[in-house]
Amino acid sequence: MAKPVQLAAAAGWQQCSRPVSSVTSNRAALFTMVAAVVVATSCAVDSSPTVDANPLAGTAWLVSSIDGQPPVAGRTPLVRFDEDTVTGSGGCNDFDGRYSLDGDRLIVVSIGTTADTCSDQKAQDLEDELLKTLREDPRFIALDDALTLVGTSSEIVIRLVPAD
Repeated sequence: MAKPVQLAAAAGWQQCSRPVSSVTSNRAALFTMVAAVVVATSCAVDSSPTVDANPLAGTAWLVSSIDGQPPVAGRTPLVRFDEDTVTGSGGCNDFDGRYSLDGDRLIVVSIGTTADTCSDQKAQDLEDELLKTLREDPRFIALDDALTLVGTSSEIVIRLVPAD
């Protein structure tokens, strides 16, 4: 059996009831636990690239076509995304609303527009299609140089290019 360890105390030497082998094994166990924690926490660091939570925030886009039709000259629709608001011009009227992203869906809620009368029927028709598509939670595909919105029920395809 191992010898008891003597510890220094303010009152003098006292006898410890633990054998030397117990103290040594406790130190080894403590060292092993600390080493395991260090290894576990260093492995827990995620080295994968971060994904932008909202790839549309802070971007502005000009409509280049709606179902293959280019916008009317001088009435190019503009769509601007902030963190959770969408604003812009449909070509005739200004609009604004709130939005969020759900996977590849653009969820636009409470979108409102000004009520100006548009003198160009083609511009009005394209604006109506843009607003209809925004209201039906379109799928979106965002690339550096293009944004595509696809209506979920109307199947309208809107192509946009960066405004800046």
